[in-house]
Amino acid sequence: MGRWVAEQHDTAVLPEHRGGGLARWMKARQTLRLHELFPTVESVTVTVNQQDAPMLAVNRAVGYRLVRERLLVEVSTHRLKGGPRCGPARG
Repeated sequence: MGRWVAEQHDTAVLPEHRGGGLARWMKARQTLRLHELFPTVESVTVTVNQQDAPMLAVNRAVGYRLVRERLLVEVSTHRLKGGPRCGPARG
């Protein structure tokens, strides 16, 4: 059987509450609570914007480390004139 891995996305703190350690507390508490509720989970992955230095620091402070990077791609639905391109590729 494979390893159990939990995923956590998007830790957010309103601007007026930033700088007081709330994000670090939330991230640490969430990770500990996850372990309490799901003891078979062996690791937790999180996503963070590479340019978000404060959140990178929060993750490092809690103990997260970089293991790989992902590429997020996006398309505007306003650019899909005539419907999505889901047919066979044309030469």
